[in-house]
Parts: sequence; structure tokens; C-alpha cells
Amino acid sequence: MALGTWRPGEVVLDLYEVLDDVRSGGMGVVHRVRHRGWNVDLAVKTPRPELVASETGRRRFEAEAGTWVSLGLHPHTVNCAYVRTVDGLPRVFAEWVDGGSLAEAITGGSLYEGGPRAALARVLDVAVQTAWGLQHAHDTGLVHQDVKPANVMLEPDGTAKVTDFGLAGARPADTGGTPATPSAVTFGGMTPAYCSPEQALAAAGRREIRLTPATDVWSWALTVLEMFTGRRPTRYGQAAAAVLEALLDAGPADPRVPPMPPVVVGLLRQCFRTEATARPARLDEVADVLRDAYGDLTGTPFPRRAPQAAALLADGLSNQALSLLDLGRTEEAEARWREAMTAEPHHLIATFNFGLHRWRTAQKTDLDLIAELESAREISGDDVLGARLIGLVHLERDDRERAAELLRPATPGEPDPAETEAALAELTRHPGTRPVVLAGHEAGVSAVAVSADGGLVLSGDHRGGLRLWETAGGRCLRELTSEGPAVVVTALDAEGRIGLVGREQGPPEAWDLAHGERLPLPPGPVAAGVTAVALSADGSVGATGHADGTLLFRHLRTRRVLGPVQSQAELMTVLELSDDGSVALTAGDLRDDKVRLWDVATGVCRAVLTEPRANPLHSAWGGFVRRAAAAPGARYAVQVWGGPMVLWDVRTGRIATQASHHLTDVTALALTPDGSLAVVGSGNPLQVVQTATGRCLRTLDEGTARHVHHLAVSADGRYAVLRTTDGVRIRVQPLPVPGYRAPWAYARPRPAGELSDHAGRFRAAMREGERLLDEGRYARSAAWLRTARAVPGHARHPDLRHAWNALGRHGRRTGLLGAWQTFDFTGRVAHPSALAFVGDTSLFLAALHGDRFLLCDAANARQYRVIASTATADVALVVTRDGTRAVVHGMGEAALLDLRDDRTVMLPHDAVRAVAWADDSGWLLTGDDSGHLCRWDIEDVARRHDHAKPSLAFRAHQEQVESVAISPDGRYGASNAFAGAEEDRQRRHDQDELCGWDLASGQRLWRHTGRPGRAGLRFTPDGRTLLEYGLSSVHSYDAASGRRICAVDGPYSVRTLVTSADGRRAVIAGYGTLVVLDPATGRVLREIRDPGLINTLTLTSDGRFALVGLAHQEVHVWDLDQGRRLRVLSGHQGQVFGLALSADARHLLAAGVDSVRCWELDWDYDW
Repeated sequence: MALGTWRPGEVVLDLYEVLDDVRSGGMGVVHRVRHRGWNVDLAVKTPRPELVASETGRRRFEAEAGTWVSLGLHPHTVNCAYVRTVDGLPRVFAEWVDGGSLAEAITGGSLYEGGPRAALARVLDVAVQTAWGLQHAHDTGLVHQDVKPANVMLEPDGTAKVTDFGLAGARPADTGGTPATPSAVTFGGMTPAYCSPEQALAAAGRREIRLTPATDVWSWALTVLEMFTGRRPTRYGQAAAAVLEALLDAGPADPRVPPMPPVVVGLLRQCFRTEATARPARLDEVADVLRDAYGDLTGTPFPRRAPQAAALLADGLSNQALSLLDLGRTEEAEARWREAMTAEPHHLIATFNFGLHRWRTAQKTDLDLIAELESAREISGDDVLGARLIGLVHLERDDRERAAELLRPATPGEPDPAETEAALAELTRHPGTRPVVLAGHEAGVSAVAVSADGGLVLSGDHRGGLRLWETAGGRCLRELTSEGPAVVVTALDAEGRIGLVGREQGPPEAWDLAHGERLPLPPGPVAAGVTAVALSADGSVGATGHADGTLLFRHLRTRRVLGPVQSQAELMTVLELSDDGSVALTAGDLRDDKVRLWDVATGVCRAVLTEPRANPLHSAWGGFVRRAAAAPGARYAVQVWGGPMVLWDVRTGRIATQASHHLTDVTALALTPDGSLAVVGSGNPLQVVQTATGRCLRTLDEGTARHVHHLAVSADGRYAVLRTTDGVRIRVQPLPVPGYRAPWAYARPRPAGELSDHAGRFRAAMREGERLLDEGRYARSAAWLRTARAVPGHARHPDLRHAWNALGRHGRRTGLLGAWQTFDFTGRVAHPSALAFVGDTSLFLAALHGDRFLLCDAANARQYRVIASTATADVALVVTRDGTRAVVHGMGEAALLDLRDDRTVMLPHDAVRAVAWADDSGWLLTGDDSGHLCRWDIEDVARRHDHAKPSLAFRAHQEQVESVAISPDGRYGASNAFAGAEEDRQRRHDQDELCGWDLASGQRLWRHTGRPGRAGLRFTPDGRTLLEYGLSSVHSYDAASGRRICAVDGPYSVRTLVTSADGRRAVIAGYGTLVVLDPATGRVLREIRDPGLINTLTLTSDGRFALVGLAHQEVHVWDLDQGRRLRVLSGHQGQVFGLALSADARHLLAAGVDSVRCWELDWDYDW
């Protein structure tokens, strides 16, 4: 819809009802519209097309509009709600002010109603308010450049608001019909009747002129002068000083207009000084003079208090971010969203908008966004809005079934918002296709292939079964074989008539699938086992790749065989033929970084496509991220490696697109025919990734195996075929179709006065709460801070969170008020357990791949530095209590990392298997493969440059040490190792010996045999009791004598044990186990039923609250006193294997195989 075609009564974008054409001027047109979702009127300012026709003009307008967006809220400026591009034009959506402009009040006479005294009061009131509004702009660094009565809007109650900030520089100067000169545009638009002398010089070509707030002071004074004359004083604003004196000599010409008081005359003379630096420096000081004179001149006190600028809350910041994004200022937009999330971490609209942006720019996955929205929906309590926003995300990721469930009206008959109506219309046009599950294999499915239209599937299993399926009915058409060597690979022609099969043993097989008969293959040379097969679309050419790297081409109709061709790949895993069978694409396994293009007729390699040179990225378990796939028809190929995802155009041999990605541990990869979507199997659920951007468009999180190894995509790009979670069924999964884009969510603007009032109440409550905290009156301080928390929009204000956390140090933790994700990072941590907080700060240390360590702040995601080291921490990382050093363990080595100077000192010894640290004594205990225990004095180690020597070393066991523990004071040590006969090593789990040691002398104090294998060991905080845990039991021993104190045997799965800081509680956890024990007596204090499949556990310092990481991608927070689960922290990308909790329990790190998520926890307390 072009400019000028908006007419009253029309509805734009199904959202904006056009009420009126308000005005048209040099800049463009202003419409009054009603936002149908908010039921609020807005002013829409649209530039004339010629102003934004050129790139320069458009950039100028967007830059100037952006200044208004950034102005923020003030009671005496018109709020710019947002900037949004509609019909190709950037449009400013601003607050609608219902009383008209000051220019209309002057010319229409309403400013002067009620007689001279009332008119004088009104004029002074407007003068003061506009001065306040302009000073707010100046304080933010903005010069208006076009102050005049037409740019002052009046509310019906007399509130004055300055408007059109920044837009002066985006339009030509208003010359009363004379075309604007280029210099006028360059130096900002203006209205000549209100321009300052410096503006006039700039318009005349004086390019050295720079406009300052003084130019607004001059134009403001002209506006005041006009109110005292009842008409425009002059055609040329630079003549204002002379005009003022002439008017004073002549006296008022209009009897309605009050005489100008001397105080006003004096102020205007100051404002009309030619030298800009001689004018008043601040308009708020001018306003103070007028406000003080108001009472003497009118007989009543000035009716208004000096206002404060209202800080934008999450909703306003999110609107600002959307405007900045629309204007192309992406970094600024992201900064605004971060401010919004800091102010209110679970604000629904901000979470939606920022999450949607980060998803579209491949900074997070679709499941990350949905999990964040689900959490925000729960915390905000706005179920209707939350459902709608989540439904829109589901529709963009093309999960139409879930979208339909969420987008249905909350109340039958209730009208839907416009965006919901559009989404429902999209669902009606394309309702979507449900996946089909094919069941019948009795052994694990090992190979799948699909016809071009997805109608037929050929599958094989590990027992040699081979089946042909019809996907429409979900039925098996033929069982071609029921047993034999395992099927390794399968291929189909386009129509599903011919199949090509490779087995673990034997030659390849061709099948007539229509008749269920095996076809004779053209005889060829004997080659090693088949690892890859392919068929041309018409079934005339077949290709096979073999374990020895050779490649064979068979022309099934002419019975001609070409090969063996040396593919130069050690193990071929990718093989695809063009539709006509003339070209083949091949790729190898992780050791091969090339895709090769072959001429089938000659066997000549025509091209080699090589990934950009860089080291491949290590996955979390030490493997390589390097895999390739070819699209059906061999038109495109994709490579995933440690750099960007690379899409090749095979016809040209050039890179079509490359995009960054966060994929790790890739186990299967397939590509749609047009190359636009890559289907990726890894340790996470199957992902559909857009190759152009790296965005995960859709995570197929239901019914698909977590580790996908066998994957096929139909030649029409509509279906992916893979095995299901149970391994014996096949899922035919419709692939998402990109197209629908969820609309942004704009928050309804709040009045500046309301926000200012809320901010004042919040600040007052905070001041009182902080004062009482300083005085040690903690209960009273808490009451005031709770009052501050109750102010709308301030429940999670950073100042409140900081004060509440400081107050909590003096209280007793009683519950959890809230929890929210602060940031995450993916594919970088060496091991889920290699995370630790530094002392009592919010800093944490994380071990990265490649012998590097990251020091980062969990409070704000600030990365302080990356430390290069010679040590690896892929087993454990412990930071000393004072936060100055870290003990790292990995790759059979242990080392001390000094966090003050980033120096690494290795602890050389035979392969280190276990480490334990005693903070009180500063001693470290290690156990190695040769059965030795070593005691290290950390202070002595720290004095070494590269390598250190143990202060005590002795042979403790005949076999490798499996676990060690050291008492906090360093007096006692404990270790266990296998002590049975060699033939019992694999069959028995009760052949370990457990020994206690005097670490001052190395003397063994006691020994127990027949202990559980690989049991964990931990001393209680007082150092007097040793706890041994493993399999299904916990045993405690007197540290000095080895006397067994108690044993807890039960139907438990014991994976980990943690003790409280006071030693009064021990908590064991595992699959289906969460039990609280008294370590002194073994008495079970509480047993929590069905806590989930727990991988890891940590406790708050008081021992009351447990945080457990689960196998099903969640962290649960438990109140152990009450046996009650307080909260579920969801949205993790995989199993949670590692947890780290800051000393104040405010920050939590939850680590999976290839991702870490940081949470902030908001606790409640009693005092």
C-alpha cells in the first residue's frame, strides 16, 4: 500500500485501523490509527517516498528516526512507540496526543480562553513544560533542530509534549514553498521562521557550523514569543532579537493575549543572544525561573512538580529493540533486549522477540526458544499470551499440530488478535502432514532408503532382514529376506522399482521390488565389503563403494562394469548419483576432508571439493566434527566441520553458502535436493538446519532416536526417513517447509507519567530497604524490599536483586522465588564436570577443548580471559577456596593452574587416575595407574616453574588406583583399587580393597577387602568419617581405625554423594534415587519417591536444597526438609551431566555433553 492510499476506515496489516489523515507537510503524512490489539490510538508518521527513494535518503531518515526511538520516556516528550517498515517505507509509530498542537491552540484561540490571567497561566505552563521536555532531549545528547508550536502537542488536561525529535534532519527545510537547498538538508531540516542564526548560516553553506542545544533555546524562545503575540512573530527566526524589541515598543496587538511580564522579557533577551555560548546553558534552569515567577504573576502556585525521565522497562526496551532492528542497527537492538532481560528476565514479549531474533540468526535452537517461552509463560502467569506466542513459534518451525493446539481461541466466540487470525488462516491453507511409523523389523534397523516422492521405503536390519514399505498405509509390502548378513546400506531408484543393497558380508544385491525378485548384477571384480550404494533416478546405473576405498559403477541395462576405481578415501561413507547416472559424488569418513566428483562413463575424478583449511572441531567426547552429505540427484553437497557449514554447488564447483553452526558429535547427515536444508543426527534429537544461515529450523524431538546413524531424504525434499527411539521401527518424518514468519510482538506503550510514578515508588522503597540493611534491621529491610518487588515491572530489577542477595546473607534460606536462564554456550566445554566457581564470586572457570580455560562471569556473561595451558581437564576441575588456583585432571595428568598469572605447573607421575583436594591443609592427593599415592603440597608446587615433585609418594596398591579421598585437614587419606584374581576382573564387582592412610607418614592404618568396584569416596567435613558409595549402597568408616560405623543398603542406584557443609546430612542420588542420610548413624532422614533419572547433584551451603541434573534434559530443585520439588529448570539441549553452584547459590551452571546453561536463582529468606 503506497503513501497516500491509506484512507479512513481501512485496516492495515489487519492491525491498524486508519481513523484520520491528520496532516501533510514537507516530511510526509501523519495518520491517526487505532491499534486494534491494544485499543490505543497512535500517530503514524510516513516519509514522502522521494525522501527515502535513495539509499542515502533512507539511511538519513532511519538514522534520525532512530534518535527518537532512543530518546526514552519523559512526561513532556511524545513517546516514539516503535519504527516499523510497512509497504516498503519506514514509518514512525508514536504516541497519539488528543488535544492538538500548540500552533492550533494559538491560531484557534483556545490558548487564551478565560481572560488574560488564565491565558498567562496557560502560556507560562506550556513554556515550562516544553523547556523540561527539551532539556530531557539535550541530556540524552539530542538536539531537536525544529522547535516550533506545530511540534508541541497538547493533551486535553493541558500537558504539553514536544514531538518529532530527530526528524528535522530527515526532511528538507520548510521554506514556505521554496525548495530546500542541499546545505539545509545537510545541516538538518528547519522552519525558517523559528531558526537560530547558526542554523541560517549552516543553511547558507557554512559547513563548519555545528548545531548545539543553544539552537533549541533560540527556537524555544521564539515559540514562547509567539504565544505572547498570538501569531507568527517573523518570517526569519534569526531576526528574533529585533522583532522582540519592536513588539515591546508597539505593545500587544491582540486584546486576548496577555502582556509579557518583565521576567519573561529578560529571559527571551538572553535566549536571543547572537553568540550561542551566551544563551542560557540549560532550559531546565530557564524553566525554574518561570516556575518561581508563576505564583507572583498568577496568584497560585505552579501546578506541576519537576518531572523525572521514566526509565524504560522490559516492554519499552523490547519495542526500542524492534525499532532499532528494523532500522538495521542490530547490535544496538540486541543490547536493548539484553537490558530488557536484565530488568525482567522472564518478560514474555521481550523473551519472545529476543529469542525469535536469536533463533533466526542461528544463535539458539527452536527448542531453546520454546523452553524459554514456556518458562516465561509459567512465571508471568499470562497463559493466553504465552500460548499465542509459543504457537506462532511452532508455526514458523512448521510444527502445525502443536501450533493449532495453542492458537485456538482461549474463549469460544472471543475475537482473535490479528496475528492469530493470520496464523490460523495459514494453518487452514496448509494443515500439515503427520509422520508415519513403520513397524515390523524384529532386529535393529541398520539401513533405510526412500523413493523420490516418499511413498516407498526400503529398509534392512542387523539380522539380515530386508523389507519394502508403503508409507501411505504404513504397511510392509514385501519381506524380501528375513535373515542373513546384516544389511549395511540400501538405495532406491526414483519410483521405488529397483533396490540396491549392501550387506556386512558378500557382494552387493539388486532387487526387482515390484516382483520381490533378486536381479543378477553385471559381474565385476571382487571388492571388499560394501560401505555405500547409489542408484540413478531411472535405475539404469548403480554404484557401490567398498571398505578398501574402491568404487564400482554398474550399468544395469547394458551390463557394463567400470572399476574398480580408487576413490582415494580410506572408508567411503557418502555416495550419490545424478538423476541420469552420469555423475557421482563421494566422500569418506572423519579422516577425509574432501568431496569428489566422478565421471561415471570414464571413472575420472573431475573435481575435488575441499573444506577450508582449519583444524576440525573436537566433540565433547573427543571425536571429530567432520561429515559430508550429497543431495539426491548429486546437485549439491554439504560439509560440516570445525569451521562454517559449507554448501557446494556441484555444477560450478563453488561454495554456494557457508554459515556458522553449533553442531557437535554429528553421527548422520542428509541434504534436501535444493541444498536448502540439512538434516543432522547427533547426540541431540534430529535437527533440520538451514544451510544458508545455520539456523536450526526444526528439532524433531518426538519419536526419533537421539543417536541417529541411518538417515535418508526423499528426492522431492518432503520426507526424512530414520529409525525410531526403540531402534526397530522406522519413522517417515515430513520435513518442515520454511515460509511462514511469526510477526514481532510489540508491547503496549505505558504512559511516561505512570512509569515515572512506579519508578519513584520503587526508588523510595529501595532507599528505605538499603538504609535498614546498613543498620542491621534485617526483617524491616526485607519488608521494604518486598514492597519494591511489588512495584509493577520491577520484580527482578538488578538493584533489587543485588540488595536482596546482600540481605539474604543474614537470613535463613526458605524457598525459591524464581529462576531464569541468563546465558548459554555450546560445543566448547571439554567435559561436563570441568566447571567450578571461583571463591565466593560469580566468576567461574571452564575447561575448553584444546588445553584452554575460560574465566567468565555468570552474572553478566562477560568473558574475562581465555587461559592457554599445557594441561587438560576432561575429568575434573577444582578451584581452591581462596579462588587463586585450580587443580585440573585429565588425559592421565594432573596440574596446578595459577589464576593470578595463568601459569601451569604439571604434577608428573604415572597416568593419574584420581585426585582429591583438601582446602584446609593445602594438600592434594593423587592415585595413578601403577598403584601409587602421591601427596602434593600446593604451596610448594606453586613455587615451581614447570614441573613439581610430590612431598610424599608410596606404593599403595598392586593395581591401578580407582578413587581417592583426603580429609579436609589433610591428616587422613583413603583409596581403593582392584585386588582380586585377574579372571574375576570383569565378572565380579566386589573384589576391590579399601585402605585408610596416615598422610603424614604414608603408613596404612587399615584395609577392607571385598569392596564394591569403582566406589566413590568422600570424607565428612570434620574429617573423622569416610563415606564409601557405589552401586546400591553407602558405607561409613571411622577415618582413624577403619571401623565400620554403618551401612545403608537398599534398592538404590547410587551415582553420586554430597555432604552438607556442617556434615549433618549426606545426600545420595542416582537413577530413581534421592535419599537424605545421617552420615553418623546411617539413618535415612528422607527418601524422595520418583525423583527422575539423576546424573549429578549439588547442595546449597545450608544443605536444605538439592539441585539435581537429570537424564531427561532438566534440573530439578528440591526442598529436602519438606521433600517437595520447588521448580523444574528445563530447556537444556541434552542430558545434564554436570552442575556447579556459586557459594551464595545465586548462579547455577548446568552442563551437558556439548552445552552449558547458566541460571540465576532468586531465593526467599526468613530473618
